[in-house]
Amino acid sequence: MVSSRKVVHACGKNHVPALLLGAQRPREQVGEVFRYFDFECDARFYMVRCVDCNGGPLEVHTQEEASGKVPEEVNASHPRFLHCPVCCKYFWKGLDSTVPDGGADGGRADRNRVHPLPSKESHVADEGTRLIFQDRSYYVSTRKRSPVLSSLLVTATSSSGYPIQVVPVGTVGSRCHFDRAYVFMSLGSFATAGMCYVMTCNEDRGTAADVVMWNLYASKSVTVYLNFRSECHVSETGADTWLNSCGWERDTSMKPTVTSGRPSGPYSGPVYSRECVGEVDLFGSNCAEGTYFVFVETAEME
Repeated sequence: MVSSRKVVHACGKNHVPALLLGAQRPREQVGEVFRYFDFECDARFYMVRCVDCNGGPLEVHTQEEASGKVPEEVNASHPRFLHCPVCCKYFWKGLDSTVPDGGADGGRADRNRVHPLPSKESHVADEGTRLIFQDRSYYVSTRKRSPVLSSLLVTATSSSGYPIQVVPVGTVGSRCHFDRAYVFMSLGSFATAGMCYVMTCNEDRGTAADVVMWNLYASKSVTVYLNFRSECHVSETGADTWLNSCGWERDTSMKPTVTSGRPSGPYSGPVYSRECVGEVDLFGSNCAEGTYFVFVETAEME
């Protein structure tokens, strides 16, 4: 989705689908996208994920839980906060005439200083980004940054065009996919500081086993883990063929995750791993029950 005709032309020459946006304002551009794809928006789930790492869903924390993690004056004047379970950032309500409560300017924390909020016409502050959550305005606290986010060595793309992103491993109860409410009931051996998770869309689950579903690029040597949903997910989908031909080995030292899901959840299956650098093709899940889960570990992230 771009607003440059030159980019659209280049995409067409390379057979890459692109949507040309005519509007200039971000809010109007979002409207174009929704109309083009005929999306339906449920206000209950509008902006409930972190604007920085897309982790979530955001959790409501009390003053006690946020104590020491946001400026004291902010903690004293706000009864509740929103917390990202993935990157650990905090958000709090900023009084703004664009939201029902209205009122004076609020602020956000950055190195223990309080900065003014942007005007109501602005969607991006000089120091951070505004988040609208359940008709209330919040601003990001950068006081507690994840050390992993600044040193990611791996990028991911999906052949289908569905969203995919490398993020720090979440916590028990965090979501498995962008497009499903399934969650991790246990993270097994993957709940470590040096581990990242490749957040994907479960809609990719039907990709054939002989077609590249996702592609990773690692700028340095990493260990990639593939956590399948069950033994059948490997033996009855054609996955065993490409796992063997591409050098993946079953890793019994890694305790698998346990996830919720339909129709036969909870799911927990075998883990395969491989040392990788450069491009890594991950082939289709070919499974009606869902995709496999991808984790990445590298010493650079520790």
